[in-house]
Amino acid sequence: MWDSIYDCLFFCINQKIYDSLTPEQQVVVDECGQLAVQYQREINRSGDEEIKGRWIDKNGVEIIVKDEMDIDSFVMPGSNNKEENVLNSGVDLQFCVMENCENKEAAYEVLDFFLERESVQKYLDNQNAVPCLEEEFELAPMLDGMK
Repeated sequence: MWDSIYDCLFFCINQKIYDSLTPEQQVVVDECGQLAVQYQREINRSGDEEIKGRWIDKNGVEIIVKDEMDIDSFVMPGSNNKEENVLNSGVDLQFCVMENCENKEAAYEVLDFFLERESVQKYLDNQNAVPCLEEEFELAPMLDGMK
């Protein structure tokens, strides 16, 4: 279940505070952050079997694993004209550079990198996502219905 229900934790530190730490302290903060992420993933995933067992035994739930599901995407009618109905793929990416950003050029360089074709394809492969660019990309087979 951990790939469908996930309790994401964010670890944040003010950049000025982080920069004021010694290099040794920064290493400790970085290592502890990684350990916390690893621990958080383990505790999220550790209860899956117990939860599923309870659902099956006490509630009569039938669990179908996603690899066995025959699902696809479909157009949600928004018009009486079939040609006007389109699939809203749920692209949830938004890139921006704030007006008061101190390093706008560097920020634009990062965004340019994110929007390079190779970077977008890596993101699609990793996330089984649909592209945020109107180009031809290789999509995961599970997204065939979105073409």
